[in-house]
Amino acid sequence: MARPVVTFADGTTKRIAVRPRKWGFPNTERGAELAERIAIAVALQSTSSTFRPNPMAARPGVLSLPATGPAPAVPAKEAPTFPTFGEFATTLIDHATANQRAAATVAAVRKFIARALPYFGPKRLDQIGAAEVTAWTRQLQDAGLSVGSLAFYRWRLKSALGIAREYYPALGPAPRIEVAKAPRREVVILTAAQIARLIEVADPRIATMIDLADSLGLRVGELRQLRRVAVRWAPPVIDVREAVVGNVVGPPKGRRARAVPMTARLAAALQAHIERSPASEWVFPDHDGRRMREARVRQLLDAAFAAAGIKRPRGLAWHWYRHSCATRLQTECQVAPGIVGRLLGHSNLATLAGYTHVTLAHQLAALESAETLRPAATPAATPAPTPATTATATASAMAA
Repeated sequence: MARPVVTFADGTTKRIAVRPRKWGFPNTERGAELAERIAIAVALQSTSSTFRPNPMAARPGVLSLPATGPAPAVPAKEAPTFPTFGEFATTLIDHATANQRAAATVAAVRKFIARALPYFGPKRLDQIGAAEVTAWTRQLQDAGLSVGSLAFYRWRLKSALGIAREYYPALGPAPRIEVAKAPRREVVILTAAQIARLIEVADPRIATMIDLADSLGLRVGELRQLRRVAVRWAPPVIDVREAVVGNVVGPPKGRRARAVPMTARLAAALQAHIERSPASEWVFPDHDGRRMREARVRQLLDAAFAAAGIKRPRGLAWHWYRHSCATRLQTECQVAPGIVGRLLGHSNLATLAGYTHVTLAHQLAALESAETLRPAATPAATPAPTPATTATATASAMAA
């Protein structure tokens, strides 16, 4: 933006700088306009004690003011007042919902608010600085939270304070919050035999759910929220339009609906599941016909592992079935990454790299495949006897 020029009563001019942040305004066109007015008034007051602003005499970029009459006093700017974190918490949830965030994102915001309210609730937004962030982090560490959980809550706090400045620019710069990258948990890929055994012994309410999660890579929130009207039979396709995390319903992760085709085997298994389930709008209802709760799904999965005699890996999550599906399609079936990404609902193929895992069996198969490229070893030929060796052998035979 061009710096405005002030013309004084004696004909001299001066170019002044306009800094909206200096006067507590945002760096927007409106903020620059307000800051320019104050900067011009301050410049004129510094050279003349008597002037009356005449807006009609002002030209764009140049202000000519007659030196007549008393100088108007610049009104004292009232100190802005800010809400407490507890009062702003509802705005955070509304912000996530209004921007059509995925159900997982809205649930994450609610989870963060529940953890942060006891500490930050009564504090005003302008009172949350680096010292308060450090103290809260120490409190979380004392509570025994893992490195991954600490990274999650610090990232959410950083995001919340940034959103607060969108609503209240006068807060100024947000405190710097470093977020350490949480170590990636090792993902255990279950074998095809283990998956088949789990489906065989699992409760009928989740047996087909396990099959779809492992075969199609559907998220557990997408399966719990799956309605019967979203299943087409000719051809067999599942329309994934919604997902639920906890009790928060929203669009799937990535905010992109997708159509997932089913094989004839999967379609038959899903149709049989719906026929034996109670009447409900949900594909995977509980005994009472309502949508199955997340705690119930975990309980039934634990029971399936126990019945199958498989030791459940520590930290096993439903999301691992997506990893298993992606790994099998890419490393064993040689499916193109673009097709796998479309099936899983990834808008960026780079995300797929985190879903494909190479096991020891895959590495051994690769080495054995490389061995087949080597030429077969030929037996070493016996060297022809030389005259010297022949004479030596004859002498030895005669001596014997």
